[in-house]
Amino acid sequence: MYKNLRITAVIPCLNEEIGISEVLREVPPFVDEVIVVDN
Repeated sequence: MYKNLRITAVIPCLNEEIGISEVLREVPPFVDEVIVVDN
């Protein structure tokens, strides 16, 4: 939580089964929720 606000990161991707884990490891700790959209 940041200043009493919840932070959501939306990560669009396409066929990133291999690379998405690295991206998720780099999400800053103040992000409360991550939504990955594989279109």
